[in-house]
Amino acid sequence: MRTSLMLTICGFIFILNQTKAQLGIELQVGGANFFGASVNASYIVKFDKTGEQSLNTNLGIGALYPGWSNGPNDYRITTIIYHTGLTYQYNRFGAGVEASFFAPNPLLQGYSTTGFVDLIVYPNISYLIFNRKSWYFKVSGGACFAYDNNSLTPNVPQQYDFAGDVTPGIGITAGIKLHRNK
Repeated sequence: MRTSLMLTICGFIFILNQTKAQLGIELQVGGANFFGASVNASYIVKFDKTGEQSLNTNLGIGALYPGWSNGPNDYRITTIIYHTGLTYQYNRFGAGVEASFFAPNPLLQGYSTTGFVDLIVYPNISYLIFNRKSWYFKVSGGACFAYDNNSLTPNVPQQYDFAGDVTPGIGITAGIKLHRNK
């Protein structure tokens, strides 16, 4: 197990060094986060020399808006968000999918459930409004598909069941480019 993990990490580092990529940090509100926000590490791989086509990946952590899952008068952050996404970008337009996993805040005692869905999958289209040398701003629109984890038995693989909720979603993302390869 350790050997395969080390080989995977080494392979990932090798790919990062060989590609012409853009690293950055972004703040995202809405989208797969629903009524929450996340801070994401982004990695943009450009497919051509002009930079018109790229594959954008992100991974981050955030929080659901206080009071949303545990009542209007409780302003503690009881639900945290683990966020990931993948988008194909052509010029200013993009198409992709994001997923957010909602979990109880491990820093608070006494919360074993979130009172919210366990997973939101957000297929979307996006438009890059500003793309400057060191920052960018984009909006996205799509549908939020909600899923609940109904596997309460330990040692049983988690199974997510469709919660029957499909809601329109809008996401707003602002990003800072940390390193620019030429």
